[in-house]
Formats: sequence, structure tokens, C-alpha cells
Amino acid sequence: MLPCWEVINQHPCPLGRARSGIICTFFLQSWRASPTGWTEEARALKRLALRRVLLRALRYQDDVWYYQGLHDVASVLLFTLGEAGGAAVLSQLVVTHLRDATRPDLLAATQTLGLLYPLLRAADPQLYTHLLSLDEPALEVPFFALSWHLTWFAHDVADLNQVCRLFDLFLASHPLMPLYLAAVAVKSCRQAVFACGSDGPAVYAALKGLKVLSPSGPGADALARDAAALYRAVPPSALRYLDLGQAVTPDAYLVQGLWKVPAQPLDRTQGIKAARATILRLRATFLPQLRGSSPGARRKRRSAAVVAVLSSLTSIAALGAAILLIQGQRAWPGPV
Repeated sequence: MLPCWEVINQHPCPLGRARSGIICTFFLQSWRASPTGWTEEARALKRLALRRVLLRALRYQDDVWYYQGLHDVASVLLFTLGEAGGAAVLSQLVVTHLRDATRPDLLAATQTLGLLYPLLRAADPQLYTHLLSLDEPALEVPFFALSWHLTWFAHDVADLNQVCRLFDLFLASHPLMPLYLAAVAVKSCRQAVFACGSDGPAVYAALKGLKVLSPSGPGADALARDAAALYRAVPPSALRYLDLGQAVTPDAYLVQGLWKVPAQPLDRTQGIKAARATILRLRATFLPQLRGSSPGARRKRRSAAVVAVLSSLTSIAALGAAILLIQGQRAWPGPV
């Protein structure tokens, strides 16, 4: 039989807005997690099956674009669910969980990636503060985690069984769950980061080279439990006060047990303004009482302020106001 790439190139066909030849460039080297002992012919057949999965999932969706890394997700689905099942699941993922990445460019996916730092701040405030203090341009956006985000860790984790455990979590969860897992994965390597001291490029290299699910680190189930706990502590609704640009996956919602995403990003301007207005009212109410108070009394009143927000408001303004209030505690003046 002909080599895989020759067979593919003899049958070009459209895939969303991308040429199938572009896809071949990436997935010819994919099937790296296949069992040892496979013949080259068997690998070629699997690569052809992978191409068919991508075509079946995307060819009739005109507003869906292929991106480098989608073949990694498709490979895991093909290996575990078969050709028909993999294509069926992938056809849903590209318009829901992966929607920010299946646009004409990766701007929306990059904007979503920026949520990693707020999640890390909640998971490990000390590590977050350290990264922020480095003032390293390479760390302004957490591009070290881009492949985790786009491929659901399939590109970086060699153990297919561990990857499948992560996919179980991601398929059953909000589309942002891979970022929650990324945050706890970064936390798990905090010692390696702190060992780099204030050397920004070294820290970036340590994060970029992080071996998620290495034998010496936490396993998939442990990271999944930590990610789920972080999700409960900081749900996606608590992140909507941030400027998310064109991203839509943070606004995902459930319909009969299935995750959906809006066609367009939600207008957060009103919610952000309401949150800041709530902060001003809270500061006007509580700040005068803080002057001259003991540190313990001030902490109690600040906690009371947060409780007041969460108990009296139910809109996004409440969530945003509470977060902004907590963030602003350190900036509040002490006794005068």
C-alpha cells in the first residue's frame, strides 16, 4: 500500500475552512501514544482513521476552523471510542468545550487562557504573587500552558490511560475545567518554580517544561480532585467580572445535562460597573468604621462586608463586588 501521506494527499477535501493537507502536516506525527509493536502499516491505517474522524466531525460545520492540536484530542477519542464514536463526540466538542479555539484565529482561546492566573491566585496565592513579582514578559500571558489548554493535556502526557482519566473529567465538566486542572498542576510544581528564584526566564522554562502526571508527581485522579475542589471554590461565574474579550466558553451553560456556549460573548460591561458601584457603597459603609479599630475588629468587619454582599445580592454584581472587595483589603488604610 502507499505511504500514509501519499494516500491522504490523493484525496483532498475541505475540512471546515481548512484544507485537509494542512491537517496532514500535523497528524502524520500524532499517534505517538499507540501501543509498541505496531507495524508501520497499522500506524498508517490508524492515521487514516484519524483523518476520517476529523473530516466526519467538521466538514459540514462551516464556522468551525481546524487548529494545531485538535488532532491530539481526536487521537484520544479515536483510540478509546472508535471511529464513529470519536467523530460524534468531537463534533460536539468543537462547538462547545473547544469553541474558543475553533475560530479563525486563537485570540479567544488566548483570552480564555488568561483565566489561569486568577485561578492560580485562588489555588496558591504565594506562588501567584511570586510569578507576578518577576515582571517577566514571557509570563504576562501563561503561554506555557497553551498546549494543555488546546489539547486537554493529550500533547504533553504520554500515558494514554492517564490522559483518558483527564478526558473523563473534562467531558463531564464545564469547558473551563482544563484551566482549573492547569492551575493545580502548576501548584504541584511550586518547589521547582521557587527554586529558580527571581530568574524570570528560568521560571518560564521550568513551567514550560513541567511534566504533568510524571511518575514522581500527583496522578490524574489526585489532580482531578484538586481541580474539582478549586472549581467549587471559584466557579466560572466568579470570573465573569474579568474582561474576557471574544471568549464564549466561560459563559457555558447546561441544557438537559449538556454543555452549550453562547454564539457571541456576553456583554459584561453592565455587570462590571455594578460590581464597582457596589464596592464604593461598601467602602463608604465599612471604611469609616475601620479607622481606629484593632486588627481583629477590622478583619471581622471586612468578613462581614463580604457576607453582606453575598447574602443581599444575587447578580454578577455581587460576585464581582465580593472578589474586588477581597482583593482590595490590603489596600485599605489601617488605624489613623
